[in-house]
Amino acid sequence: MGRLLVQLALRLPCDRNVFAFINLAHELGLYVIVRPGPYICAEWDFGGLPAWLLSDPLMAVRTLYPGFFEPARRYLNDILSRLRPYQYSRGGPILAFQVE
Repeated sequence: MGRLLVQLALRLPCDRNVFAFINLAHELGLYVIVRPGPYICAEWDFGGLPAWLLSDPLMAVRTLYPGFFEPARRYLNDILSRLRPYQYSRGGPILAFQVE
């Protein structure tokens, strides 16, 4: 199995447009694994979570606490419904989703 290495500093006209990136990957015959979050990784401040979550003194992030869970659920429902047409099973390049 071969692999394609992409320069990390890659800049595209569609910079920060996930849908343009997915379309470009599809045009190039590449597959995509999407990590929509809401927690992205430890390398980002607060794991990529929005800082406004900290304004709630009872906040318990990455739990079922309603102040976290409900906004996370709404976000994931929205983004995953937008990404659905790009799934491999629907002819798109997305092979998998890694959800927090």
